[in-house]
Amino acid sequence: MIGNKKPFGYTVLVDGYNVIKRWPPWQDLTLRQARAQLLQVLQQARWPVPVSAVHVIFDGPETSHAAVHLRGPIHVEFASPSADALIQSRIRAHPHP
Repeated sequence: MIGNKKPFGYTVLVDGYNVIKRWPPWQDLTLRQARAQLLQVLQQARWPVPVSAVHVIFDGPETSHAAVHLRGPIHVEFASPSADALIQSRIRAHPHP
């Protein structure tokens, strides 16, 4: 999580494929199915701190994946070449990581 001073809460950054690859029940699903499962879990999550936004970042260009439509504070992004690089740059750029 990256702490912020917004009154609405924290921003959570999730490396989507890292979570999917490490959760045994999702390892046998297609990537599309696993992404849908992850996003559903995150939409229903009860965070121990106030959360204003959840950014789920997947590796690869968006054009190679099916579009995802969500409600609420979940934002889906695709990063090329990697989600790791995007997440690291956002943490470094944040004044209160």
